[in-house]
Amino acid sequence: MPRRTEATVRMRQTLDWSAAVWAGVIAGVVFLAAAAGVVPLFIGGDPWLVLRLIASLVLGDGALTPDASNMSILVAAIGAHLVLSTGGGIAIAYCIHRGGMITGILGGAVLGAAIYALTIYGLTRWFPQLFALASTPFLVTHIVYGMLAGGIYEGLEVDDETAVAR
Repeated sequence: MPRRTEATVRMRQTLDWSAAVWAGVIAGVVFLAAAAGVVPLFIGGDPWLVLRLIASLVLGDGALTPDASNMSILVAAIGAHLVLSTGGGIAIAYCIHRGGMITGILGGAVLGAAIYALTIYGLTRWFPQLFALASTPFLVTHIVYGMLAGGIYEGLEVDDETAVAR
């Protein structure tokens, strides 16, 4: 058996958790503003419609009534959405973190569409009120969210290449 005189070195790039969280938060804030502002223009209703539906994940059906406090709706919607968008940002970063900017944006778009499908066709089993958001504009906002999360992650990512001796 031949002797090795040099250690074989393999480079490994790990996920940048900070960049993943920030990508999810930033893309989530943009998504929430776009969804609250744009989606009601196309499917009817007011900007509070999207916020009420998101808040209903935390507050229950009481968030859907017109007499619910707008401040509690706003706080619950922002809190729930930031948790979900941070999780989505981490998932997107995990899937695309070795691909570079183009892969981040295009892969993020695909994963944003997958998050839409999971929301509309999966979560509606437990939260049927979310099906009211099933629309092309809501799909587009999810695709844009994914593109932003992927692109922001790749832009913020600090390569941490660790040499691992074999």
